[in-house]
Amino acid sequence: MGNIIPNFFGSWEPYQNVECQNAWAGCDASEAGAPITGGKLVNGKLTRRRGDHEVDERCVEVGGPLSSMSSCTKHPGHTDFIPVPEFGLRHLPRPYRNKLVLDFLKACANLVVRLHLGFISDGRPEKWPGTEDRYPFAVHRGTDLVSNVGSGWVSRVRPCWEEHGLCRCATCREMEDEGKERRWWEVLIVTARHVVFDSVEAKMCEVTLFDDHKDGSGSVVLMAYEMGLGHTEEDFCFVMCATHDPKVAERLQEMMDERETLSDMIVQQYQHVDDIPTNTVVISHPHGRMKYVSVGEFKGLEKMGDKWIYSFRHTAATCPGSSGGVVLPLIGWWRGLFRAAPHNFALTSSENLSGRWGFFF
Repeated sequence: MGNIIPNFFGSWEPYQNVECQNAWAGCDASEAGAPITGGKLVNGKLTRRRGDHEVDERCVEVGGPLSSMSSCTKHPGHTDFIPVPEFGLRHLPRPYRNKLVLDFLKACANLVVRLHLGFISDGRPEKWPGTEDRYPFAVHRGTDLVSNVGSGWVSRVRPCWEEHGLCRCATCREMEDEGKERRWWEVLIVTARHVVFDSVEAKMCEVTLFDDHKDGSGSVVLMAYEMGLGHTEEDFCFVMCATHDPKVAERLQEMMDERETLSDMIVQQYQHVDDIPTNTVVISHPHGRMKYVSVGEFKGLEKMGDKWIYSFRHTAATCPGSSGGVVLPLIGWWRGLFRAAPHNFALTSSENLSGRWGFFF
């Protein structure tokens, strides 16, 4: 059996020869013509480069349009952010300007969520591993002095009562067994680990689904109850939420089925395209507001330390609140595979860095 890497759905699957594999689906990235940069050398060891995290750490208002957010210094006016309902063919670069790509991106957008956190765990490290760089919010460990907002996406929904018994959500945890929900569904979220670090923080985290409209209509709030796998250096984690509502679970499953069907169609259309990507799409909740899409250029791969694992640089607009949102390179569905990454850092006002590229979307 090969080594194990996480797939988009949050489970773990064998992936042969992962030491020699990378974000180019089995080919050497340099041979594919991609510009590659490394991290930085610390005590003789190569570590990944980082910039500024993009958690909105003093969010006082969630939902609604960005037009009400006038104090942003990174993207004043937010002209490069498109509300999901308004995102259309005209916003796509010409090589990808077709209904299949548009429908696929909108299906991906359906699954993007907002995470709102009001407590910082004692478990957060003081510094990023192997560096002297301070870890986000380490100064607030053990306090509720934050109102942090980031983004993420739904990677799986499944019924859990047969496997796990009674519901594990915060409401049910406080009840006697006879009052707990018998039928419940687990909703698995992918985000950046600097957004939600561990289960202590997860239990204090609200997750908002379907916030696509200015008036917030149709949005649904779930409470997370646990963090699953998390990796600090590669900066991703899986957060588990619970819902008792079969309609919410069914809607999410239908959205995931639609995304998977469109993904298969994308693979068929582009499986013989070997060109490196030229554009990137980000879908997130900037400043904790409603969901937005931005489109930019793919700038090149970035090696994550000494491993054959990559992130990538791009110019799609992001703002505080975008951390953990989904980053999708157009024609990142090379050779029969499509991969996404959570947003990690802003390097400059115009260039950003994704997290680990390798989550199947």
